Amino acid sequence: MPKKKELDFKKVLQDMIRKAMKEPALAKTYINIFPLYARLYVEPHLNTVVNNLAIEYDDVIGKLVPKQLEIFDAMINDKFVSVFGSRKTGKTYLMALGILLLGTDRKMKVHILSSKKDTAAYLITMMAIIAEEYDLDIFKRISAEKCTFWNGTTVKIHANTLADTGTYEADILILDEAQEIDENVWGKIMPQLATGRDMYIWIMGTAKAGTMFHTFWTENKKFKKFMLHMKDASWVSEKQWQEIMAVMPERMVRQELMLKWVEAEGAYFSAEAIGRAFKDYKIADLKDYGEIVCTVDWGWGHEHAMYVLGIKDGIIYELESWSMQNAPRERILRQITKYWRKYRCLFILEGGQMVSSWIGYELDEKNIEFETSVFANFKELYWDNMEFVLDDNRIMLNNHRLKQQLLRYCGDKKEDDHVDSILHGIRYYVLKYLEKYYSDWFGDD
Repeated sequence: MPKKKELDFKKVLQDMIRKAMKEPALAKTYINIFPLYARLYVEPHLNTVVNNLAIEYDDVIGKLVPKQLEIFDAMINDKFVSVFGSRKTGKTYLMALGILLLGTDRKMKVHILSSKKDTAAYLITMMAIIAEEYDLDIFKRISAEKCTFWNGTTVKIHANTLADTGTYEADILILDEAQEIDENVWGKIMPQLATGRDMYIWIMGTAKAGTMFHTFWTENKKFKKFMLHMKDASWVSEKQWQEIMAVMPERMVRQELMLKWVEAEGAYFSAEAIGRAFKDYKIADLKDYGEIVCTVDWGWGHEHAMYVLGIKDGIIYELESWSMQNAPRERILRQITKYWRKYRCLFILEGGQMVSSWIGYELDEKNIEFETSVFANFKELYWDNMEFVLDDNRIMLNNHRLKQQLLRYCGDKKEDDHVDSILHGIRYYVLKYLEKYYSDWFGDD
């Protein structure tokens, strides 16, 4: 007697589902077959897969050197972390590892922003390398620009454009190569820090002065910050470092390996000298300053800027500043009047423009003292004077918009209105009070 064939209930259900998909009329009859099959066969399998996905913290930290371990622990537990690091120190590895650890624990939205999509995409590549190393079946779908985990976590990359940023509803937001990310893009992203959302934000960059990352690194107090030096990359030999340095320009070695804040390529003024000018200082009583001036740059089509400066013991101090995009003439006059009442200062107006004559006429009517300064005719002298007061430690400043512009200033008339404004005052003070010091400095050069 032939052996009775056992019923393959799973196959029966699968056949019924196939028939229902081919014949819509059967769909109503078999309506309860779909959830039954899912409950019996799909859900247990997915639960097994998802439960096996989560990476244990202790399993992944074995290869980290002590400095990396300290940073990784902060990334997971402190959430708001920034790393200022040399090349070859494993920043990408740490970020990829963090995404995998957190993203397999629960469903998350991860956004990665970098200067180029290729740079951001390397993070997904690194995640795939780590998943293969630990034999993890994590990815439901993976491509160069986006990946999805089996548990629903999504990772998406973005390039350095405003169109790509939007307002993220991210659980993890990463800024990679942050020194290359555009100022306007930073402006769209950073307000998220004020929302109080429960999220992770990791910002990684290197030493490029005059950038938003430079400002962020020196000013932001909310983030836990770390530096990763060449010496922390113990897996890179001294010989390998020397080979890397041999093919890099000197300024890139200083910026990307030595972690020295380097001014933009072609910039006129030293980042180190600018840094010394922006140390904290206390403004004295106004009567203690020998003479106070207010510089005025018109900045038509750009930013109008005024700087109130005072000189004391041979050092020029910024006392106050004001700026406005495309300021109307009435608003400029109102601000001049305000500063006149407060400081009784000499106004140094950017000359060579019709508006200078118009405003000058109004100031004459109000008995406000002023003179004009024609920068266009003597640019090199103005720049030399600025270099002198920076290099000789004869200026103290505090406007960080000015700092950014000084760090990348190269005379190309792009976003330089704050620098152009203060140059008029520097020239005035050097000629009237600092000529001897300037001559000595110039002679030593």
